[in-house]
Amino acid sequence: MIKKCKYLLPLFVLLLISACSNESPTQFTAFDPSWSPDGSKITFSSDIDGNDEIYVMNADGSNQTRITNNDAEDWYPSWSPDGSKIAFTSERDGDFEIYVMNADSPQY
Repeated sequence: MIKKCKYLLPLFVLLLISACSNESPTQFTAFDPSWSPDGSKITFSSDIDGNDEIYVMNADGSNQTRITNNDAEDWYPSWSPDGSKIAFTSERDGDFEIYVMNADSPQY
């Protein structure tokens, strides 16, 4: 686990760079990182698009992809032990509940 921590700084640097325009930087946060069981991907929450959504990216910080798109806030993503699913919390129906999506074809 300690070996993987070296990627957390690039995660936040890459997210900051991708959210900045030439004129003025956009402020956002990225939080709740979770490593895939095989160590190849990271899922995390971010408000980079103006609402807390779930994202996945490669462990090297490339290929950042939003995998939820909902007016409600989505947080705390976590991989299933076999890496096939991602669970997260959301208040999209008015209550905080746990949702699960396929990691290879997210549909939330």
